[in-house]
Parts: sequence; structure tokens; C-alpha cells
Amino acid sequence: MYRIYFNREPDPEGFEYWNTGGGSGNPVDQLAQIFIDAASVYDQVVLENKAVVASHYTSLYKSYDRDAVKAVLETVDNTQASVDAAIQTINDNYTAAPRRTARRRRALSLPTTLRQPTQR
Repeated sequence: MYRIYFNREPDPEGFEYWNTGGGSGNPVDQLAQIFIDAASVYDQVVLENKAVVASHYTSLYKSYDRDAVKAVLETVDNTQASVDAAIQTINDNYTAAPRRTARRRRALSLPTTLRQPTQR
């Protein structure tokens, strides 16, 4: 879940905490919200950008291809360029008539001083 949300591996201490330490007692169905609530500013931007791309996808498609969505969302990071590229990929592969006109939302951007390199 962590890798999908933040496009990176968890730090070793955090991984240990959530797997066998104090965080391991949390119900699995609540982990997603816990991760979101505890996300750093950088990670919050990544999540918001993924939400922008996912919203664009769902505005066009009545159903979805899980593998296609996953592949596109894996390319999204904390930059507007990654959002633009992902939306372009969706648009390039879209063939059916849209349900409604999709509005393109502007993704969040971090000040340069807060940006961290994307780890893959």
C-alpha cells in the first residue's frame, strides 16, 4: 500500500513499526487512512496529484482497466509535469465517447526547497 501511495519504499524503521511493532495492531481497513493522515508534505502532494489523475480517468471511463490505471498512477509524483504526462497518456488512449467533458485540474506543487527526489 505504501509503495502504491508514495512511489517509494518505506524507511526501515517505519516498515518495522507497521509490520511487527506498535503499528501492527491497527486494523488493516484503517491503514490507508492512517498513512494518508501521517503523510509528509511531499507525500501529500504525491497523493493529491494521483487523485487529480484518477479523477480525470474516471471522468472519461464508465469502467476501468486495473492494470492500465495502475501503470498510469505509478508515473505520477510530486510534479505538475508527471500529472500532465499521465493525463496525456489517458487522453491518447481514450477511444470511447466521454460521459461528460473532463475538466483538467491543476496539481499541487511544492516549493523548490521542500521537493525531494523521486525514488524508484
